[in-house]
Order: sequence, then structure tokens, then C-alpha cells
Amino acid sequence: MASSRKIRAAIKKLLEPVLLAEGFTGKYPHFQRKEGGKLQLLSLLYDKWGGGFVLEFACHATGDLETAWGEVIPEANIEIGYTAPSSRARLVNSDSGQGLYEDFFRYEQFADNREQCEQLVSRVVELLPQVNAWLRNNQVGGNITPFSS
Repeated sequence: MASSRKIRAAIKKLLEPVLLAEGFTGKYPHFQRKEGGKLQLLSLLYDKWGGGFVLEFACHATGDLETAWGEVIPEANIEIGYTAPSSRARLVNSDSGQGLYEDFFRYEQFADNREQCEQLVSRVVELLPQVNAWLRNNQVGGNITPFSS
């Protein structure tokens, strides 16, 4: 499994300040913001075998969430996992539109190289306008893979 210390440091240095400037709150790896009467959720999800990640995001109604089993989740604690998969999309490193393992932001080949990890996270930052366009207008950019069309 590829070490994630340097990629995590790059995310903290380069991506998290941009998310905060864009109005997102929360703690790594889950963020949210209220905008346009919606709760916009964003999470970093890692490949379960390591060496890659994607940004997954969705819109949800504001307010607390009552689960099917009766548990009430306060709005501040709502994360991507509480949304229907059909309401989600992913930002991927490829414009193939497939959202496959190979399309993740992969770092396993250079996990111990700070500069390359920062270059990869800079790529994510460059693509964030596509995330905002999807969250605000449901606009599908070249690197956005919706779970359903």
C-alpha cells in the first residue's frame, strides 16, 4: 500500500485552503457549505487499496436528516454517505467520463515525492471550478462523472 503522508500534506497545504476560501466548512475528509438554499457536500474518498483518491460531491436539502431507521443526523454532521448515490458525482483525473479506478488521482508511483504529490493536488485545485459548476448548476464538466445521468 502506498504511503499517504505526503499526499495528505499536499491536500492540507493546497486544497483545504481553497475549499475554505470557497465557503466550505468541516474537517478533512468531509466538507460542506450552504449555498442557494442547498447543503453542498464534498468528501475525499481514497481507493481502498491505497494510492489514489477522488472528490465525491452532492447536494442535499438543508436541515437535519432523519434516517429510515429513525436516527436524526444534525445538518452539521451530514456527509456524502447519507445521500442517495443517484445524487452524487465525482471529480476524476481523466476526462474519459468513466470514473474508474484508473481515473482516480493516482499517486502510488510517487507517494514519497513531495513535489509530485503537490503537482497532483494542484491538478485537483485547477479542476475545482467544474465541481462548483456541478454543485451550483448541475453542469457536467469534462472531469465530472455523475453517478446517474
